[in-house]
Amino acid sequence: MKLNLALRELHRSEAALAKDLRKVSDRHKAEHEVHYVARDLAKWSADHVRELATAARRYGVELDHEAPQSSGAPYGSQRTGRQPPRTGPAPAR
Repeated sequence: MKLNLALRELHRSEAALAKDLRKVSDRHKAEHEVHYVARDLAKWSADHVRELATAARRYGVELDHEAPQSSGAPYGSQRTGRQPPRTGPAPAR
């Protein structure tokens, strides 16, 4: 069935995207905008993985509900307790 193949490929691609975005986030911790935007996008992709797995079940396709994790900060970590990113120029010395 073609729908089965399409669901599996979409699920695989979205899970890979979530994993890659977490890797980008981990590599750019010093660049706050990149780090946090990549983290947010990875969370959205992981949400899509779960939604696809739920939807696929209606068509008899069993998919994993969790996207693979990468090393680094735990998935879903929030900005709480961290300093907010600076938005202006560096202070003069």
